[in-house]
Amino acid sequence: SLFCTVLIFVDNNWNGFITFVKNSGDDKGNETTYLISSAGGPVSAEEAKLLQLNGGGAAADATTAPLSGGKKATTHNPTTSPTFSPDYPSPGMSKAGFHQTPTTANADEEKKLLPAFIRKGAEWWDLIGGFLKFVTPGNRNHGEYDTRFFEGLRVVAMMFVIYGHTAFFPQATAGYTDPAETMSFVKSYASIGLFPALLAVDTKHVEKVHVKNGGSIEQPDDPHNPVRPLGPAQTVMMVVHRYLRLTPVVMITLILSVWLFPYISKSGVMHRLYSDCPVFTKCKTMWWHQLFYINNMNYSGGWDMCMGWFWYLSCDMQLFVVAVIVAPFWYLDRRIFFIICSGAIATGVGIMAHYEGYSNTEWYHKTYMRYVPYFYGIVGALFIRNETIKKSMKKGAVRLVFYLIGAALLISSINVMWDLEKKVYSGEKHKSYSRFVNGWATFAWGLGFNFFACVWTTSNGGMLKRFLSNGVFIVLSKLTFTCYMLHPIILMTKMALSWTYPEFGSITYYYEFGGALMLTFFSALWLYLVVEYPLAMLNNAVTKRFM
Repeated sequence: SLFCTVLIFVDNNWNGFITFVKNSGDDKGNETTYLISSAGGPVSAEEAKLLQLNGGGAAADATTAPLSGGKKATTHNPTTSPTFSPDYPSPGMSKAGFHQTPTTANADEEKKLLPAFIRKGAEWWDLIGGFLKFVTPGNRNHGEYDTRFFEGLRVVAMMFVIYGHTAFFPQATAGYTDPAETMSFVKSYASIGLFPALLAVDTKHVEKVHVKNGGSIEQPDDPHNPVRPLGPAQTVMMVVHRYLRLTPVVMITLILSVWLFPYISKSGVMHRLYSDCPVFTKCKTMWWHQLFYINNMNYSGGWDMCMGWFWYLSCDMQLFVVAVIVAPFWYLDRRIFFIICSGAIATGVGIMAHYEGYSNTEWYHKTYMRYVPYFYGIVGALFIRNETIKKSMKKGAVRLVFYLIGAALLISSINVMWDLEKKVYSGEKHKSYSRFVNGWATFAWGLGFNFFACVWTTSNGGMLKRFLSNGVFIVLSKLTFTCYMLHPIILMTKMALSWTYPEFGSITYYYEFGGALMLTFFSALWLYLVVEYPLAMLNNAVTKRFM
């Protein structure tokens, strides 16, 4: 990246360097021209710009006038260039008239040092250019639908993931020295923010499918001009493109953590963290599970131990394949489409209601336990394409009903989860209630977000939508993938460097969360600039030729 940054800088300034060298030969008799006004003074910046816009190079209608020192200046002839004549001033120009200049008699056409294809590749790894593109929000809408609010939703979901893991990782790896304080916090309503963290993956599933499988189709759902699904070859290439979009970042993060970070120091706590921690050591033999996105399929075999948080990526890739198979039925036979989706949602809720404890790691990572929000996203993304639905969302009463139902579903989800956790930490056993909570949380959370998404995608959406569509969120949303890759490493490194077992306290917890949040986004920016962005551009250049 540093090499490409320097290369692009040299290439951008190569012509200026050549011009400077040639202009330095004035003392050897080369003719130099200058830009002056007819009044004898220098031309203003505005006049110079207008001169350039109106063809102020070495024009054919120019004459020369002597200057002191034996040098010459080029002067426009007002009879052939009335735009620059005192009698025909352009708007905003002075009536003093112009004399032509700055160009050298020996000037060549602008030249670039690098061939076009090499420059294109170098631009992807150019840190300065990449950063400037990163801080530019750009148009992140998909087709005719306004999906910018999903960028803010993605950032908020990532923040909740870090918030929840700030509490979880110290407890899971070392354990808190004051469990009574931890239990007191969980039983208080102050812990309500932990439960959106548990459901944040469901939030991301709804968002991904809305954007990729519905909103990205630009044509309206017009019966006189029907949209047909992609062909088999294009469908396969879409999956390949998705695989190549994720895998380089995933595997580079794994390689750095497992094989390179242990050598940061040859001894001490940092060396022990990376050389002894099962999260990293298991990957030395199980790395290929993540390469094929199957590390969430065999809990008893310990497959999920390698980079344990990567289970979400396996779910995401597996469900993406399912989505490209199911979504075409919307265009082929909508009765079959709704039968598949409603049956899948009902089955998923029933499976969840069979288990106790929402965060039980034995089945928490399984794709068949996480697919319900994904199917909500498939249905919602295609549901909003209906012209009747889009027209109804213009009515304030309809939007209000959708808001109220969506809010009730979301708020009830996290509150029943908090209530169950409080009972568990109090020593109470509620087997049937636990199953109800699992089923309700699975059913209600993704559905609640779908109600909001349907309103926001098809109408103005109000203040909350405008807040989530802010340019700051659009910029930060580009880092959510790399944030997810790095945030557990940041948390474990912080804990390893503390030299003491973690102590839990409300103030300490928020302090640790704030530090982890800033370190994660800062580290994610570098991984984005050096790895994710350039490889994504390379992936687009290669695979989209076949899509």
